[in-house]
Amino acid sequence: MGMGLQFTRVERSELPILEQWIGELDGTAPQRADSCEQAGEIETEMPIDRKQWYVLHEMVIGLMRKTVVGHEEGKAMLQKLLQESSGAR
Repeated sequence: MGMGLQFTRVERSELPILEQWIGELDGTAPQRADSCEQAGEIETEMPIDRKQWYVLHEMVIGLMRKTVVGHEEGKAMLQKLLQESSGAR
């Protein structure tokens, strides 16, 4: 089920990054915030309309139900989405 990936050679300096990625995927390491979000690259000036808000809301809930997104992470996304929508309406 799914797709596999095999690393035949890993540089010692890259091993911690690889271990972090694998840990995030299998749930043994906490997920870090996206680097573009940390760098402030995600700044929307375009308000989202009601249909877009509804679709995004349902998508986050669906990801939480399928355990693709953890409860706390999903809750944070929904709160941010609610803040964005209240400013846009």
